[in-house]
Amino acid sequence: MRDGDEIFVSAVVPMFNEEESIGELYSELRAALDSTGKTYEIILVDDGSSDSTLDRAIALSEEDDSVVVVQLSRNFGHHPAATCGMEHSRGKVIVLLDADLQNDPADIPALLDKIEAGYDVARCWRQGRKDPLWRTIPSKFVNWLTCWATGVKLHDYGCSLLAMRREVVHRLSRFSERSRHVSGLISWAGGRVCEIEVEHRDRKFGSSKYGFVSLLRLTINLLTGFSTLPLQMVGFVGAVTSLLGFMGALYLVVKRYVYGVDLDGVVIAVAIGFIFVGIHFLALGIMGEYIGRIFTEVQARPYYIVGDVFRGGHSDRANE
Repeated sequence: MRDGDEIFVSAVVPMFNEEESIGELYSELRAALDSTGKTYEIILVDDGSSDSTLDRAIALSEEDDSVVVVQLSRNFGHHPAATCGMEHSRGKVIVLLDADLQNDPADIPALLDKIEAGYDVARCWRQGRKDPLWRTIPSKFVNWLTCWATGVKLHDYGCSLLAMRREVVHRLSRFSERSRHVSGLISWAGGRVCEIEVEHRDRKFGSSKYGFVSLLRLTINLLTGFSTLPLQMVGFVGAVTSLLGFMGALYLVVKRYVYGVDLDGVVIAVAIGFIFVGIHFLALGIMGEYIGRIFTEVQARPYYIVGDVFRGGHSDRANE
């Protein structure tokens, strides 16, 4: 890409310890973008990698002036890194994809065709997923939850490969919350959304950065970030439990004083106590999650901090 050329596509790739895959990723991504005949840039966001990912990315930017490397000051997480890349992009269309190569960059032209056909967001629906069951089953629940939270019914919110218009990124820049689910917010922001079916590939390098704990956090962020339903559910459960407790107490009184049945009060008290204690802890946990989100927002810390930006292998900081 020559200086002064208007950029049509910005490919944003968050990376964390991807030294094994970055070379092949670059080759496949560049081939896919070249095939479109559009001007493009590749934004590699290093999310505080502890291996040689950053060095290899900088080397690529030295060889190819379309590669921009954004170095975060530490590991902030996938969603902050993706947000950082989008906010540093200059293209009319932004493509998001992971560096693990399970999604084929060759599917990018099909996504761009959908954008040019008038859609605001084009997503991928993975066919024949190559992930283990402990990931696919929770992923289906998270996908259902995202559909419910955003009101946009899609088959595969978990796929990291998608394309969106610049206008959608402008909408996302208005969101200030720190605990965010980027994929969900893209749909929540509105616009015409479509899906294309794509093949899912086996992982060649490393292991997934999304373990069970990460999926659990993602689920909690969805529940608490898009709705107050958990609080309403606790209130409902509390009301039902109180009603059952009152009915149980009435039943015991009738049994004791009408039918003269001798009851073991200690066992009954312990059983009822455990039920109420469990509900109280559940309620405290859910309210604590919402209070924790308020605490995070009040702190008003930045969503991410950029350590440096490299263009042509040269640091922007050195040019200041």
